[in-house]
Amino acid sequence: MRRFATAMGILALALAAAAFLWVVANLSDAPDPSDEDLALQLDPRPEPEADVFAGLGEIVAQISLEEAEAEALQGFLQTGRGDGQVESILERHRPLMPTLAEVLSRPASRADLPDLAGDPDPVRVERMRGLQRLSYLVLAEARLAAHRGACPRAFDALSNGFLLATRLRRTEGADLVVFMTAANQLAAAVDVGNALLRPCAPSAAWLAWARRDPDPPGDASWADAIRLEYQVMKVAIQSIDPLEGLPGADGAVRGWLPVEYLFQKNRTLASLAEPYRRMAAGSCRARPTAADPSQPSPWVGLLPNGVGRILIGIARPDYDRYLGRWCDARTRYAAHRALVALRAYRDAEGALPSSLEPLTPEWLAELPVDPATQAPIAYDAAARTVGGVAIPF
Repeated sequence: MRRFATAMGILALALAAAAFLWVVANLSDAPDPSDEDLALQLDPRPEPEADVFAGLGEIVAQISLEEAEAEALQGFLQTGRGDGQVESILERHRPLMPTLAEVLSRPASRADLPDLAGDPDPVRVERMRGLQRLSYLVLAEARLAAHRGACPRAFDALSNGFLLATRLRRTEGADLVVFMTAANQLAAAVDVGNALLRPCAPSAAWLAWARRDPDPPGDASWADAIRLEYQVMKVAIQSIDPLEGLPGADGAVRGWLPVEYLFQKNRTLASLAEPYRRMAAGSCRARPTAADPSQPSPWVGLLPNGVGRILIGIARPDYDRYLGRWCDARTRYAAHRALVALRAYRDAEGALPSSLEPLTPEWLAELPVDPATQAPIAYDAAARTVGGVAIPF
């Protein structure tokens, strides 16, 4: 019995020593990871050629829409019903459209967006809502003009809708919130453009746009938005003090509590950077997938960097929500270009082609590429679909 007690005592001492060494080994933080190490540095951008968004801010400030009117515009875009109410709403805002066209005709730039990025949340949300409502007005003008048979005016308004999404997406300082707003506006513009192709033959300007695609929505601005989002998270994590607010945190408590064991900022940053880095490098062809977020252990706070582990679980980006919406908008964008060319081909030849190849080079300089496959957008003449979108004419 005495030997057993001695053996158990030795085992307990060994376990205690191992636990002590394990804690000590995890007390020191990792070296400070630089943005270069994490491949998440922001590339320098050229000086803006024109402050496009200063003009947009002035236009947004003049929009006066009740919530019910905004819902009416959105419903009209989705169903095409409610012309009368929409006409009265648009009539009030038509004086803004020439100014909008002038602002959007300025040289494409990566102008700063200081009135959106970094503002307090309520102000930011209100301004993003204003840009969204501006998009509703522009696209509703396009759809209403098509209903009235004014096809050239419809395509002019649609052009403003596409340019609005493009300018927003390409703006330096556009984080994921701004970027997703641009992606949603791009998808909405595509849907309205597809609806226009039923009553209207594409204008010469719209055919020229579809043929050459002067500003394809590629991955570069997506990567910039991801990098900026990480920079914001980095600043937030570096400012955290896990002992802030505790009694005696400025004195003895900080001296004996293993603060670096509880929260290791550099290890947290390196772990958080991994999903952001994969998102920035990810494309629609090889979409990264988020690890299954298992329920955190109730003991996670006692593990090395327990506070950091909790923060990583909270701040980890949602791949499907962000990249999925962006890839879907890009696929629909490619499909719309093909639809424009198909409508022109049908009007000229009397029937749809059996494949997309006859559309080049007269109607398309090259076939639109599906970002998910990096191959020409899928076309099924029998099912009358392009990229999964039904041919509306």
